[in-house]
Amino acid sequence: MITLMLLPDSKQFKESAASRNPFLERRQSLVAQLLRSYQEPYFLSLIIVFVLSFGLANYETVFGLFVDHKFGFTPTDIALIITFGSISGAVVQATIFGWILNRFGEKRVITTSLITAGVCILLTLFVHKYWLIFLVTFLVFQSIDILRPAIGTQM
Repeated sequence: MITLMLLPDSKQFKESAASRNPFLERRQSLVAQLLRSYQEPYFLSLIIVFVLSFGLANYETVFGLFVDHKFGFTPTDIALIITFGSISGAVVQATIFGWILNRFGEKRVITTSLITAGVCILLTLFVHKYWLIFLVTFLVFQSIDILRPAIGTQM
């Protein structure tokens, strides 16, 4: 009750904002926006993020099955590798990601991350020791966890 009496009506603010903002009046259809989006400079970055999201989800899914079948890893081993890779990626993003981006620039970070992730995913097929699988998977997670925000800042 107190809120109703003390706070002004938000509908008035929306109407006044709409009258001041010319972009709200010119709404395009969703189809027109989609057709125009491929011409935008950020379109390639969006495609990379889209494909990367599915790729990493599939890598995480198939990784557990692969190392279980090929090496006989236990669920604890698989969980440890994936959890360590994910948490360390979050720590890198929270601590030194800004420094990496300022030092090397978005394009170099994106290129290096894509190459590193691709090479490490390929190396997953050829390594045979637990610590090498741990290292290669760690590098895949680090590359992807650095790549996502780098693409976001470039857009």
